[in-house]
Amino acid sequence: MSNDYYKRTEWKRIVADAAKGIHGDSPLTGDASIIWADERISELEAKLAEREWISVEDRLPDTCGMFLVLYGYGETAILFLNSDKKWCMGNSFYPGITHWQRLPPQPKEK
Repeated sequence: MSNDYYKRTEWKRIVADAAKGIHGDSPLTGDASIIWADERISELEAKLAEREWISVEDRLPDTCGMFLVLYGYGETAILFLNSDKKWCMGNSFYPGITHWQRLPPQPKEK
């Protein structure tokens, strides 16, 4: 599912909730509803920013861990960034990584 689809779907929900004046158990009206909707939109934009491809020329992740990476001619892989700031999987190192992004959170159990 694309970020644009997620953004449109989530914004529709936010606007619908704001239009209904729903916030928890207490209804909001007027400016309070607009402020609440604006805060939710800001939260959504922050989430989407985390899902954007980041060039390795701009920056590398702050911490070690698993990341989705882009290399070569648009190929993707999930690799580990080690403490030496090298991309690897097991004992193999992968040069030529051009972009990276965080992995999505794991699904929540119901």
